[in-house]
Amino acid sequence: MNIAEIDKSEIEAELASSVRDGGQNPETGEVKAEQPICPENGAADPTPSHSPMPPQRARVGAGTARQFVCGLNIAFFDRSRDNDRIPYREKSAADVFADADAHHIVYIENGTVIGGLSYKGHFEAGSVSARISNVFILPGCRGKGIASSLMKEAERRAAKDGAKEVSLDVGNIISPARALYKSMGYVPLSVYANEAHTYYFIRYVKALPPYKIPRAARIHSLISSWLRFILLFRRDSTPRLLHRLIYGKKK
Repeated sequence: MNIAEIDKSEIEAELASSVRDGGQNPETGEVKAEQPICPENGAADPTPSHSPMPPQRARVGAGTARQFVCGLNIAFFDRSRDNDRIPYREKSAADVFADADAHHIVYIENGTVIGGLSYKGHFEAGSVSARISNVFILPGCRGKGIASSLMKEAERRAAKDGAKEVSLDVGNIISPARALYKSMGYVPLSVYANEAHTYYFIRYVKALPPYKIPRAARIHSLISSWLRFILLFRRDSTPRLLHRLIYGKKK
């Protein structure tokens, strides 16, 4: 099987390595200027956020934790190139592995991580559910069913852990991802704003057998969140006048 979970010890080693290049020193507490893992030529990206340098692939032989972070940045950068409403922000190991309780699954081919995702189980309203995030497939490796294989593996593990449902968030203009999630049985639960001048998020949810999601409750959640969003934001998540009147001028 090409799917594996990144070992916690490897994540810890990658976090320790990233501290040496930037971040907070765990011994002195000193905060250094952060150095992203995957910038061009191994240096920090000095360009504005709207015109970043493309992230570099991990070196041959790099561990799966480093490959995961680099692959995630490469995939997100590729997605942002074709649409100026999708901002690109370089993610460091500290960003990706911030939650020690999360699990990170990768798809490996010929020793290279070509896709991955993160998931975490949590308690909500007295039951266990799971959240999926950081779903990515490297450019050139898409359309081969890798993403659906990773999703199914996360669902299998979540069900084994006792989760009744799995949820995830995706931007409304990320059409390929939305199509994938819908094809796998995920249904919209709610919408909420992102940063201004970008897009809004849709939260999708899927019940894990034998459980079911009450249809009436889901529809109520979706409609009420839509109404709130329409009143307070434009479709690109820019706050409307009503939002500014209620919450002030902060965006």
